[in-house]
Amino acid sequence: MKNFFIAGLAIWLLAYPVWAQETRPSFSITPAKAEFTVLPGETTIGRLEITNNLGRTIRFSIGLEDVTAGDGVTEPIKLLGDDLGLYSLKPYVVPSAYSLTIPNGDTQTLNFELKVPVSAPAGTRHGAITVTAAAAGTGGARANSQLASLIFLRIPGETAALGQVTGFGLLNGPIVLGDEPQFFATFANDGNVYLNPYGLIILEPMMALPGREIVVSPNFVLPGGQRIIEAGERTLNWRLAGWYRAELKLNRGYNNLLDDRQVTVLIIPWWLAILAVIFGLALIWWLVLKLIKR
Repeated sequence: MKNFFIAGLAIWLLAYPVWAQETRPSFSITPAKAEFTVLPGETTIGRLEITNNLGRTIRFSIGLEDVTAGDGVTEPIKLLGDDLGLYSLKPYVVPSAYSLTIPNGDTQTLNFELKVPVSAPAGTRHGAITVTAAAAGTGGARANSQLASLIFLRIPGETAALGQVTGFGLLNGPIVLGDEPQFFATFANDGNVYLNPYGLIILEPMMALPGREIVVSPNFVLPGGQRIIEAGERTLNWRLAGWYRAELKLNRGYNNLLDDRQVTVLIIPWWLAILAVIFGLALIWWLVLKLIKR
């Protein structure tokens, strides 16, 4: 019996390999996304921090691009390059510089102005400040590295906010074996302003151990776009076991409107799965021994 347990545990652990962490030269920008509300006729200042860990002094180029909703539900946004978006941010943003030279290990701050004309219509504008690290000048052709910080600008006034949940389910299927349950909700934005839907998933026991609440963090959805919002931890399940009713309560991000969806799920923790395997092997062994004795 002990050997069966060790074998079962070894098989389970092999399914979850541990990868060695490797540190590579890189650079970073903070924040990855910023939201601003600016009244017509007013100006505000934003800041972007750039940290160089590429191993040498780098000249970074600063650019502006509009963004739009992606082509599919798994692609929330798409950078438009030189093209103007339907809700263009470019006319409203003025960076303090279009290039920065940063020594290795240093961090510098890029300021930028958000200017909203008096005549600007209400709504939201969506774009990104791009930061591009120049490639090394020797060693052949090398691609530039680029990061983007999303900038969302809201101009107060009368707008059309309209969105809804179009789907709800489990990423790991209706029977979850060994892992924590991972959920998804598909949200469509049919209005003309970006939305930040958020909420809770309530696991209510039907024939199960005590339930749980899972937070659905805010996720931006651009106008005309559709996005898959994921919730749940990618870890082994120790506690949840049995049949559950999973209820999604998602705030649409405006007027305190809630969407409610439900699914049922059977959750089997990893230790129960191992015990079932051990019991099954022991039963087979017992039957084999019984047949041999005959």
